[in-house]
Amino acid sequence: MEKPCILIVEDHQDFLELLKHVANAEGCYPVAVEDCNKAIELLKHVKPKIISTDIMMPDTCGIDLINHVRNSPRLKDIPILVISAAGEEALTEAVDAGATMVLRKPIDLCEFIRILREYVPAQARTGSHSSR
Repeated sequence: MEKPCILIVEDHQDFLELLKHVANAEGCYPVAVEDCNKAIELLKHVKPKIISTDIMMPDTCGIDLINHVRNSPRLKDIPILVISAAGEEALTEAVDAGATMVLRKPIDLCEFIRILREYVPAQARTGSHSSR
């Protein structure tokens, strides 16, 4: 069985590495990029089981990524987790755009793990990686 892919979009390298490590430890195959433009390009080739994105990033906005995913027939059903230190207005905008759930930074890693386990079934979190 192949490991399920999780797309992580985060511009802070240390936090990106932490999320990748946790996702990998949970049996997922993390694919990580630093901005939404790279994520949108990657989504032409990869269909992750879940997407984790920040909202505020240099030159891009997580809302654009959410809109892209929700407007794509192939991607529209992918759960989207927003992890952000953005204000309430931006988080509300993310939910209105179609974010499945929101975690405020700094996050509780146990909550991140709970979400991974909820949206990526245990039987899928073993084996080699799967990106389609």
